[in-house]
Amino acid sequence: MEDARVEAAAYVLTRAEPQGEGTFLRVKSEVDRGKALLETSGAHRTGNDDGRVFVVKLSEFGAVPGWPISYWMSQSMRDQFRSRPEFAERSEVKQGLATGDDFRFVRAAWEVDPERVGYSSDDSRHGRRWVPLAKGGEYSPFWGDIHLLVDWENEGKRIRAYSGSRAQNTQFYFRRGLTWPGRTVKGFNPRVLPVGAAFSHKGSGVFVDDDSEESLFCALGYLLSRAGQMFLGYLTTFGSWEVGAVKRLPEVPPFRERDVVAAAVARIVDWKTANDAWDETTGRFLAPYGRVEPAGTPFAELAAVDDAVLDALGFDESDRRMLDEEFGVLPTSYSDGERQSKAPPVYWLDEDLEKRAHLLAQSPAGSIPTPPTGARQFADLVSYAVGCAFGRWDIEVGRDPSSVTELTNPWELRRPLPPGALREVRANYPIEVATEAVMLDEPGSGRDASRLVALALEYIAGCSVEDLSASLIGAPIHLSRYLRTKFFPHHLGQYSKSNRKAPIYWQLQVPSKKWGVWLYMPRLSRETLFAVVRETEQRQRLAEEQIATLQREYVDGGAGRTIAAVSKELDAEQKLAVELVAFRDEAERIANLGWEPDLDDGAVLNAAPLALLFPAWKDAAKYRTELKQGKHEWATVSKYADQL
Repeated sequence: MEDARVEAAAYVLTRAEPQGEGTFLRVKSEVDRGKALLETSGAHRTGNDDGRVFVVKLSEFGAVPGWPISYWMSQSMRDQFRSRPEFAERSEVKQGLATGDDFRFVRAAWEVDPERVGYSSDDSRHGRRWVPLAKGGEYSPFWGDIHLLVDWENEGKRIRAYSGSRAQNTQFYFRRGLTWPGRTVKGFNPRVLPVGAAFSHKGSGVFVDDDSEESLFCALGYLLSRAGQMFLGYLTTFGSWEVGAVKRLPEVPPFRERDVVAAAVARIVDWKTANDAWDETTGRFLAPYGRVEPAGTPFAELAAVDDAVLDALGFDESDRRMLDEEFGVLPTSYSDGERQSKAPPVYWLDEDLEKRAHLLAQSPAGSIPTPPTGARQFADLVSYAVGCAFGRWDIEVGRDPSSVTELTNPWELRRPLPPGALREVRANYPIEVATEAVMLDEPGSGRDASRLVALALEYIAGCSVEDLSASLIGAPIHLSRYLRTKFFPHHLGQYSKSNRKAPIYWQLQVPSKKWGVWLYMPRLSRETLFAVVRETEQRQRLAEEQIATLQREYVDGGAGRTIAAVSKELDAEQKLAVELVAFRDEAERIANLGWEPDLDDGAVLNAAPLALLFPAWKDAAKYRTELKQGKHEWATVSKYADQL
């Protein structure tokens, strides 16, 4: 199995309790395992065991539920399963909601009207349709932003009525607890489950009887310690962290100083939540710059929690050496210039930071995660500036985050911002805002996206867009061209999470991409559609005027330019005029359907009627076809499917 990319497992099936002893040789950490196996077996035969041979009574395997062949476990480790209650005796470990159709019942947090988002069962009884949903997500120990919502209006009436759904353990919804992704090859990674969220069967929950912060933080520290990870590894198959296995863990150890352990875990969680201030898809976003970190990276707290767990379990030095072999030493033990023999199998706080430390042979203990640089940083700044130009973000808050009282309690979810953070443009506001949530790809126009976004970028950076891009990328960027060709693909990737694609800045374009309209999806309405028609008609009139001017110039022999240059420009404008007629006709047809966009349908179904105007997003055409085929009949837009 050397170099195999799969895990192997061995099972022995018998009705009788095994008798006798087994001899096992452990050489998994050796580089040349064949050679090590020969050396170890030879040494054992001559009575010169070298610490890699384990002779175990076979009946001892029964100490651990499921009888795993965990021959390398020490007696003190097995005794944890024998002598202490199971985790589930003093904590509730529950599997959550299975909707049966996530496309129908789950949304990205930024897709729906924030006024329709609730944080309790009472909210759902009074017309707030969507509640936050913990559904696993990416590898993120201690903390992970909850970026999904689920339809829980009237306590999940629609889901309960849907065949194939399981609305289970609902009495635990909206309680604070812990949650984790059910499957990940990167390791078990529980994190805080804030108050006000439901949880999924793919993101199960842990709840404690006293519902206290101290008890939950102590449980979180234990589960993410090396001992907790090791215990769970004995009970699970590779990459599958099932509820039943977590229930059978030994309970949280009796810490001598629970408050100290809980405070250390709280410090780690606070550090993790601070990272969300950079990412505009999180609930705690402020701006993609000006980051303020809590002092120091909390690897010391991580090590303190791990030591407290080992002390409470009574592990001796041999047990600790076994953990070092199994998981590697904790990052606080790294020294600059000391290259670890292998990449760590588990990343404890920040995967990117710890990978970088391993590759550079540096200690990550004094480091902080660095913001994106270069092209990625420029793309994030442009995205933020687009949001400011649409009035989604308050650009002055971004420049001075201290002006906003931020949530510091990780158990509280931050309420989503309204679709336009600036309901009314304040006097002396430093940039122009597209108050109708429509911008144009039309250089020279007062509502041109590149002009409005450039104003925001220049205010943010204190320099021109060209100087900003040159400093970040090494070359000046033509913003109009960038928005026309590169922005939407970046935005689509940024706003696609948990198998849900939900871009909110929409790029409607003519086929040649020489003219278009930008829309802000959360403020999409029928009036927006008619505004698109008006903007297209205005550009048509301009095209007609330019064509007439160019034709006169052509007749006059170029009027200072070559005939070839005039002819080329005339041909391009005439082709654009034809495209504008088709674009306007389609926009007008959709506007006159009587369809009123419903944000509850989700981004892609609202985009489907505009598929012919939205070539940048191929999924719009796919779902337009599905609607015409009679699918998604639950959606408001499906009433107009035969007219699409």
